[in-house]
Amino acid sequence: MRPLVTLTGDGTFRAPTPQDALRLELPDDPYLASLMRLRALLGDDLEEQIATRLYLPSALGQDEADHLLPATLALLAETTGDLVSYGWRLGTGTGLAWQRAREQRRRMLDAARIALLGYEGPLMTTALGPATLSGATFLQSGERTLGDPGAVRDLPMLLAEGLVDHLATLQERVPGAQLHVLLREDAVAAVHEGRIPTPSGRRHSTPISGAGIARVTAGAATHRSPPPRSGCCGAACSSRSRSSASARTP
Repeated sequence: MRPLVTLTGDGTFRAPTPQDALRLELPDDPYLASLMRLRALLGDDLEEQIATRLYLPSALGQDEADHLLPATLALLAETTGDLVSYGWRLGTGTGLAWQRAREQRRRMLDAARIALLGYEGPLMTTALGPATLSGATFLQSGERTLGDPGAVRDLPMLLAEGLVDHLATLQERVPGAQLHVLLREDAVAAVHEGRIPTPSGRRHSTPISGAGIARVTAGAATHRSPPPRSGCCGAACSSRSRSSASARTP
């Protein structure tokens, strides 16, 4: 009988505290400890397992660079930037917070080789989608990325290229994994309705049509070869289905 419900996460996981790690006899490394706790959810008895889609945490919430937004920015191909007073900025130079986000991604991938040794089954990678990224980041000029059509056009390609490299490394670390990608478009409704404020707070962004959002989000899901299974969550999914642009690839 096929399972009725599959459990998965939103791409984040709270790292065990040192006290929890000691009590549960987990390693001191928070990345390795987190993956070991996640894998333990599967259990050892295949007959008693619930349908659980294992995911590779994108963020553990340890510091300001350890959240889903910087984790996704660290994936972008050939892109640099930093955390400034008004938010995450794309631009020349790589700041310490950006370097930290890249280092955290590398450590999680290294931990996967140990914690997921011998694992065979679904493994989800989560990232923010390009529409949400465009509304959540800023350019070198201080304006939101959303206000630059060229930057909005480039984001899906940069994200797709970064995901290709990330997934290739993850497949090498966990050869038996069946890789999936979940793109979270948490801010897509605000982007679509023009509710993203400008840096001054006096105006709001120009609304982007559902078809425009579909093209942006689909760009990140289709510029991959060969593609793993991918999907999106958020209002973008319904917008894209109405525009006949699906994020799911066979």
